[in-house]
Amino acid sequence: MKQLFLSALTLLTTSSLAVAEANFSHFRGDNHDGIAVNESNLLRAWPKEGLKELWRTELGGGYGSGVIHDEKVYVLDYEKVKNKGHDLVRAFDLDTGNELWRCSYDGLSANKGSRANPTVNENHVVSLGSGGIVSCIERKTGKLAWTIDLVKGYGLKIHMHEGNRLSAYGVAQSPLIDDDSVVIATGTPKALMIKVELATGKILWSLDNPKQWTMSHTSITPFTFHGQKQYVYSSFHGIVSVSADGKILWEYPEWRARVQYEKEPPEHSVHLSLIPSPVVIGEDKLFFCAQHKNNGSMMLQLTQAENGNIETKQLFHVPRMGSIIPTPIYFNGRLFGSETGKAFTCMSLDGKMIWNQKGLGQWPFLIADSMIYILDQHAKLYLLDATALEYKELAAWQIPFEGRKYYDAASWSPMTMSNGRLILRLGDELVCLLVK
Repeated sequence: MKQLFLSALTLLTTSSLAVAEANFSHFRGDNHDGIAVNESNLLRAWPKEGLKELWRTELGGGYGSGVIHDEKVYVLDYEKVKNKGHDLVRAFDLDTGNELWRCSYDGLSANKGSRANPTVNENHVVSLGSGGIVSCIERKTGKLAWTIDLVKGYGLKIHMHEGNRLSAYGVAQSPLIDDDSVVIATGTPKALMIKVELATGKILWSLDNPKQWTMSHTSITPFTFHGQKQYVYSSFHGIVSVSADGKILWEYPEWRARVQYEKEPPEHSVHLSLIPSPVVIGEDKLFFCAQHKNNGSMMLQLTQAENGNIETKQLFHVPRMGSIIPTPIYFNGRLFGSETGKAFTCMSLDGKMIWNQKGLGQWPFLIADSMIYILDQHAKLYLLDATALEYKELAAWQIPFEGRKYYDAASWSPMTMSNGRLILRLGDELVCLLVK
C-alpha cells in the first residue's frame, strides 16, 4: 500500500511539473523562438465539426493577446475611464476563462488599444502600453507594484504632431524579463535601453543614447554568444546589442527601417518596415527581416576577434521573407515566415526559398509538436507539417466568428499555447481552443 501511495504521489508530482513547464510566459514563448515547449500528442487531424472551444471573452480595442504562466492567462487590455483610454492588465483561468483579477492604472493609451503582450514570471506581470507606460503588477494578487512613464520620464515621443515614427500605432514592444529584472528598449534622448529591478522599480542601469536611435515596434531578443548574455534590439536606426550590465557590445547601423509615406503630414499614413524581432540562429547567427522590399531579410554572423571585440558579417540580404508583423521562426534547420506579406514561406539558412504558399503571408503563427498553427484574416485556422520539404496542410477549420471587427484588430495578434490549449485573438475576443 505504501509503495502504491508513493507511485501515485510521484505520478501526481510529475504531472504537475509537466503543467508548470508548459508555460508561454513571454512574447514568442519561454525560449523566445515562437515554439511552444513540451507540447506532444497534439491532434494532426481535426474533426469535421472543428476544434473544441473551451471559452471566449470580450476584450477592449487593440492587438494584445495572452501569455500563459501557471495555468493562468495574462492580457494587456484597453478600457475607457471618463472618456479617456487606460491600460488594463487582466488575468484569466486557462481552463475556464473566468477572470481572476484586473488592474487598471493612470496613463493614456495611444491609438485606442493595446499593441503588445505582457511578460510574466513567478511573481510579476510586466507590460508596456501603447502610450509608453511600463507597469509591474504582482502576479498572484493583481496589485500594482510600480509604473514608469517613458513619455514624461524619458522623453519618448508618440503623438503625430511630434513628427516621429511611433505616431501611427503607438508603442508595440513586449518587455523582456531577465531573472529578477526587466529590460526595456526606451529609444529616447535620455536612454537607449534601461534595466529595472522587478521587486522595487529601481533603475539598475540606463544606457546613454548619443546617436539618438529611436524605439521601433520590435522587442528585445536575448542571445548568448561565447558565454556572454546579450540583449539584441532593432531600433529604427540600426541594430544594437547590449550586455547584461548595460554596455554596448556591437552595432550594425546598415540595417535600419525604411518608412513609406502615402500622404503628406499631418494627414499622412505610413508603412513601418521594422516590426519583427531578431531571431537567434544557432550559436553565432542572427536573422532579421522587415516588410519593405528594400529591407527584406538578412543573416548576420558574429565572430569574436583576438582583442575580445565582437565583429559582424552579413551572410546574405535577400528581398524574400519581408514580414509585415509576425517574427519568423527557426525550426529544424529552416526559417518560416512571410514573403513581403504575400505568401507564407519556408527558407533555407542560405537565403533560398524551399516553398511558399500564397494567402497566408502576414498572419500570426506558432510551432508546436512539429506542426505550424497559422490564422488568416478570415478567422480560418490552418495546421501545417513543419517537417515537410513542401507545403503540407494537415487540417483547416473556419472558427465561428461574426462581424468585420476581426480584420481590424485580430489579424496581427500573436498566438500562445500551453498543454494543448491554444490562445488566439479574434477581433475584440480572446478565444481558447483545445488542440489535443
